[in-house]
Amino acid sequence: MIAALLLLFVLSPFGTIAAGERGVHLRFTAVTGKVFGEGLYFRVPLIESVQMMDVKIQKYEMKSDAASKDLQTVHSVKGQA
Repeated sequence: MIAALLLLFVLSPFGTIAAGERGVHLRFTAVTGKVFGEGLYFRVPLIESVQMMDVKIQKYEMKSDAASKDLQTVHSVKGQA
């Protein structure tokens, strides 16, 4: 009985996907095309796996310098969310 529970825990057929993530379903390391959203999922141990992907918006900033037509220096910071 204890061995069966330990084996079930080690193989873990259930999992969770957190907010801002998606899970890509793999069968023998090949993508099946199924994508799991946030919440619980079930997989067949040793045959299927789920690869987590972060889908949250990433912020990116870039500094740039330029000169205008009359040679005035222009500084800008461009942010992208």
